[in-house]
Amino acid sequence: MVADSTLSCDKEKDCFAIEGMPSSEAVFLSMEELCAPIFPQHVTTQAQQEVDSRPAAMDKLIWELIGNRLLELSKYVTMDSLSKRVIVDKTTLIQDGYHLITH
Repeated sequence: MVADSTLSCDKEKDCFAIEGMPSSEAVFLSMEELCAPIFPQHVTTQAQQEVDSRPAAMDKLIWELIGNRLLELSKYVTMDSLSKRVIVDKTTLIQDGYHLITH
């Protein structure tokens, strides 16, 4: 083993070390590195952020459209849950250009 060029003999520690292998200090993290705050290493681009925000923007648009439809319906339709009646203002509905179809 002494003649092998990839091994170096440490007479003080009475052991052989492989040349080119990292020391244990280089392999393991120090206490300071373990306890240090974590900083994110990934970087997002502007295009990626825009793609990520599309579903939220679409949800917001859908909720606005639903809200507008319900607001429009509330002009003509009133629901009385106590008496289980739906009251439709047919006159105003027709004046505003809608057609009322009942089944």
